[in-house]
Amino acid sequence: MDNDRIHTQSEYETEILSRLIEKYERSAGFRDGSSTRRVLLVMDKEPKLCKTLEDPENNRCFAAALRDLQEKGLVGFQWVRYEKNNLVDRIWLITEPQALEKTYKALGKRPQIKVIDELQVMISETINHLQRSSVYGADMGAIIGFLTDCHEALMNKKHIPAPFSDDIQSDLDLLKFVESLDSVSDDGGEIMERIMSSRLYGDSKYYEKNVKSKALALLRAVYRRSMGSTSEQDGVSCDELMQQYGITRWPEILQFTGNVTVKLDDGHPADNHSVDSHSDDGQLIDYSSQQFGAYMNSITLRHVTAVEISDTKRLIFIENLANYVWYVSTQRKSDELVIWHGGFLSPVREKWFKMLCDAGEKLKIFHWSDIDLGGFRIFVMLRERVAPSAIPMKMDVATLKQYSDRTISIGGASTDNDGSNQYLASLSKLIDDPEYEVFHDVIMYMLENHVKLEQEQETLTQL
Repeated sequence: MDNDRIHTQSEYETEILSRLIEKYERSAGFRDGSSTRRVLLVMDKEPKLCKTLEDPENNRCFAAALRDLQEKGLVGFQWVRYEKNNLVDRIWLITEPQALEKTYKALGKRPQIKVIDELQVMISETINHLQRSSVYGADMGAIIGFLTDCHEALMNKKHIPAPFSDDIQSDLDLLKFVESLDSVSDDGGEIMERIMSSRLYGDSKYYEKNVKSKALALLRAVYRRSMGSTSEQDGVSCDELMQQYGITRWPEILQFTGNVTVKLDDGHPADNHSVDSHSDDGQLIDYSSQQFGAYMNSITLRHVTAVEISDTKRLIFIENLANYVWYVSTQRKSDELVIWHGGFLSPVREKWFKMLCDAGEKLKIFHWSDIDLGGFRIFVMLRERVAPSAIPMKMDVATLKQYSDRTISIGGASTDNDGSNQYLASLSKLIDDPEYEVFHDVIMYMLENHVKLEQEQETLTQL
């Protein structure tokens, strides 16, 4: 409260009840309903509040507020010894159900326990919806896991976990967005934000104004959970998080370099690509002349009916864009098809990558990522969903040793020990997972030496 002005009795009543209710909602009594400990405001520990009471008029209004709240049966209080009617020692909340209901009503709030119960039901219904979905996949599995954790926090801890809140309408909007993730996409695996907003909320700008920040917070938490990361700085942009679920602000851009020709269905414009020929059943676009980087957007991809790869022996996925540009500019051989992976699999990327791998089914397929937990999981996801024969590239013990002066420490005085311990624990679990067998040697080295490597570090001296 502001120390420099006179406060009304009503303001003090609201302040007292708000502070006590906040403490109550964090108490063991609220969580388990059985604690007999009082929910107290001890005035010696409330310097800001006490400062306002140095003014006699404020002190009078404060005492009047306490007496009124006591008469209503909402609080009890005790004077400092020998300072009756002058200095208050402590104030406590009356926690009988009827008194609590009156307190919430006086504050214009719904009882927190009712909000928690309602949110529990809403999240449970969303989990059931996603589990019944015919498009249920790995990404939805991670979201279901996160929502299950939120449900348990509500049920066992009586705590509303972020990004949910006690604003039920806001929570409904967020869960409507989550439920849409398995079905909202247009043909081609993506939908633009404003179109999605119109479909879900009847307003093209509603999502951006009211839902997006919470949606991003949820998807970032899901991403960190699935990648075993505890850091807020997870290196994934907001746009990338959304693209992973097929939601974009603009059509997604695909980057690749190699001897690739695609056939488009009839009537699709060629844009700026060189058209080799027209045929009755479509149009051919030859990207082989673009040896320093070709581009295709997701709208064009919707019209691709066939892909051909010629004079090629190796197909290489590269996670990081800077490394992709470096490799294409300085290292790529004429018989290699190099693809920017992007570090995640949006529906559009997955579709395009499958088309390339199907067209190059006899090619050797490689993938180059960071030598860390995220890089390993990105590789495994690529194998599971796109290219079962993929082989790691520059993701071994020899590479870690070669760039030992550029590795990042996992643990130590300069790092978050709790986060590092969790990271190492997540890493060690992969030793028993057959899907990660190809990385077991490098994981053992990382666990023994507490190091990891970002792939950008391998190009520093050559850029």
